[in-house]
Amino acid sequence: MLEIIAIYYLVKKNTSLAANKGRSKVLFALMTVGLWIFLEITFSVLGVFAGVNNTYALMGIALLGGVSGGLISFLIAKFCPTKSNASFRSSGASGTQLPVATKTEREETYCRYCGAGVVLPANFCDTCGKRLDHNT
Repeated sequence: MLEIIAIYYLVKKNTSLAANKGRSKVLFALMTVGLWIFLEITFSVLGVFAGVNNTYALMGIALLGGVSGGLISFLIAKFCPTKSNASFRSSGASGTQLPVATKTEREETYCRYCGAGVVLPANFCDTCGKRLDHNT
């Protein structure tokens, strides 16, 4: 039962870290649970191959593997890079606000030949094809 509670809080922490970095919460939740279970099974199989016959010792080895998987998933979530186009959220525990990524403002002008809107730094009008003179 305690193992399930530990996994729950670890998934909650990792998904929070992922969301603050603009990453998929579902992906990090699946990674956390998957690494926990995979390494728990792997360590228990290795314990059997090592000749451990005591059931409690095998359960301890399996738990050590699960905790190792949880630690690895936490380190991946903590040190994964932030997506460049992510909008950030507050960090939660400290209450501080992280910077919000905003779209850069597009500078627009109008073609003096046809009047169509043109996004700078274009050199030609997309509508009529005439060369734009930015100095006038």
